[in-house]
Amino acid sequence: MTTAPNRFGQWGLILLLTGLGSWIAGCALASHPGWGANPLVPWQSWPPFADLRILLVGVEAAQRGLDPLTSDSFYNYPPIWLKLGAFGWGPGDTIVLGLGLNLAFLLCIGCVFWCVAGSQSGWGWIGLVACPPLMLALERANNDLIIFMLVFAAGAWPRQKYGLAAATALVGLAGILKLYPLAALGALPPGGLNRNLRFASVLVVLGFSVYVAGNFAAIKGTVRKTPVSTRYSYGAGTTVERIGMRFPDFAARHAHLLRFSRYALSGGALLLIGVAFFIGREKSQTGRPEKTDDTRLGWYHGGAGIYVATYAVFINWEYRLIFLLLCVPWLHRLAQSPGHHFRARATLAGIAVVIWGVAFPFALSFVLTQAAGLLVALLLTYECGRQPPPLWSAWTKGPNASGLDS
Repeated sequence: MTTAPNRFGQWGLILLLTGLGSWIAGCALASHPGWGANPLVPWQSWPPFADLRILLVGVEAAQRGLDPLTSDSFYNYPPIWLKLGAFGWGPGDTIVLGLGLNLAFLLCIGCVFWCVAGSQSGWGWIGLVACPPLMLALERANNDLIIFMLVFAAGAWPRQKYGLAAATALVGLAGILKLYPLAALGALPPGGLNRNLRFASVLVVLGFSVYVAGNFAAIKGTVRKTPVSTRYSYGAGTTVERIGMRFPDFAARHAHLLRFSRYALSGGALLLIGVAFFIGREKSQTGRPEKTDDTRLGWYHGGAGIYVATYAVFINWEYRLIFLLLCVPWLHRLAQSPGHHFRARATLAGIAVVIWGVAFPFALSFVLTQAAGLLVALLLTYECGRQPPPLWSAWTKGPNASGLDS
């Protein structure tokens, strides 16, 4: 006897996304300069879509022959973003572009969660959609939303014919735009023969390396101008930053010690992550990837790769936690399998703590997110070891997800 699918979760998802879209549009329009400032608009940042506005102010400055990275502005993006000036965009386009970016992102999120919203836990998944990192990214129209959409498209692109070429171009573009998305190479589809996948990955890495080498000074300036927060951030190094901000005198006297500690924590996290991956490989029943070409697995590898890499290496604003949402459909599938359900559910619970931790009082939030953040990184990596990305199989001479070896 079959059970009718639960559609309440899907309808709830539609209502939630519609509500979020209406809220974004209403707040943006109500705060438009032509309408006058409205103190009832619930934006934390002012003016609305603040990150996008900062970006467009920098683009406009570049069009006037100024260098936004050396000015007193808050612009802190890689130089390729200045190419937006070719479209004639400036700060006056912030509202229109912010609305378009937000609504396009909500459409992508709707597609991701449609895979699970019809399950019996549909309403629980909807709770993840309204998480604080996602709301903050929408509020500020941060360009990490664009990166999310590129990785989403790379994982969802049809595998026939030019699927590998399109996914390679999308991941490569994301890497050039924000650097850290290079960790999403795991989202590349099998692409038939292993040599095709190897060629695609080499092409992305070479293009990325040439770009970074040619713009190293500007990228270094971008990193230097990026502000750091321990309230709205995650990563292995946030513990050290918390100490430095809480005890500024101590930090000033022991700057070298704190810097060493930050590197030590990142190094320790990378070591644990490497161990988790190889334990996953050893525990894999066959030692080879399952023959599957599932879009959900591509999203998982892309989202897990970005989260794990950024957690271990960087101190990140919490916008980037939205990439954990790409892991949910695959984890939901594993949660239905008898041999994987406990681990998958533990990972989902850890993700919920990480992305909702900011809602707790600061001290509790910090402890919970630090503990859960490392646990989630290790669990995601372990699962990547049991079900490695096609790229791993291509370089280790194993059969890829298409079952082809050469």
